[in-house]
Amino acid sequence: ANHANTKVLFDTADALNCSYLRDHEVNIFNLPNVLAAVDAFIEKVDCLYVTIDLDVFAAAVAPGVSAPAVKGIDLA
Repeated sequence: ANHANTKVLFDTADALNCSYLRDHEVNIFNLPNVLAAVDAFIEKVDCLYVTIDLDVFAAAVAPGVSAPAVKGIDLA
C-alpha cells in the first residue's frame, strides 16, 4: 500500500528492477494477473523461500499483528 510504505522503498525497488504487486492489485477479480506475476517470478529462480507478512492483511483478518493494514488484503 502506498500509505504503509515509504517513497524510498518504492524508489529503491524500482531502481533495483524489483517486481511487486500493491495490495489493491491482489484480489479475486485480478487473480489471473496475480498468478501470472507469481509464475513469471518463479520461472526465473532455482529456489523459492516464501514468507507471508501478516501486516499485509486487513486489521479485521489479523487483529493481533503489530502494524495491521487499515486497507489491507481481505480474505474474501
